[in-house]
Amino acid sequence: HQGARAFTLITGHAAPLAVMRRALYADNKEPAAPKE
Repeated sequence: HQGARAFTLITGHAAPLAVMRRALYADNKEPAAPKE
């Protein structure tokens, strides 16, 4: 999960569940260009 990893690094380890869920959803929806 490159997108999720990058997102975690940007937001930090204290990322809210909503952000994590959104990142996972985006990663599953379109892992080609994980923006946001």
